[in-house]
Amino acid sequence: MNIKKFVLGLIILIFLGCSATNDPSTVSNLQVKVAQIENRMNKKEQELEKLKYEVREIAKLVEGFDSMQDDDIEDDFDDIKIEEPIIKRPIAKTKTKPTENGTIRVSVKVITVQQALTKAGYYNGSIDGKLGSKTKSAIVEFQKDHGLVSDGIIGKKTWDEMSVYLAK
Repeated sequence: MNIKKFVLGLIILIFLGCSATNDPSTVSNLQVKVAQIENRMNKKEQELEKLKYEVREIAKLVEGFDSMQDDDIEDDFDDIKIEEPIIKRPIAKTKTKPTENGTIRVSVKVITVQQALTKAGYYNGSIDGKLGSKTKSAIVEFQKDHGLVSDGIIGKKTWDEMSVYLAK
């Protein structure tokens, strides 16, 4: 991907420039900036993967999809460039307050989330209604395995997938 080559070139240039200045504070500041750029790039890649998935799902609904190859669809994404700024959508309001710094953004209790994760095979801790590190890790793993954005936040899409396991 062209973005990766650009970022790699930028990183190399930064380090070459830093080694010439021998100023530790400049190197440290640039390392922080590189880490921030890498984080933004990872988020953009996740967004791109999500969009690819959505395009495939839409393409299945369109006539003539059977005649297309998946490789043809992949090639179409090479020319797409994601540019800043990304407009952030407001979070939909729910009847209950989001818990634990916004980790749960739907009207569901932590204990119910733990029960669903346990039945889905992602959580083996105590079902105590506390949103601890085991619960958060289980949420992220569940999201990864179900093709969701793995941000550890239970929104409508994550809960729709997760709540299915309560009935099992």
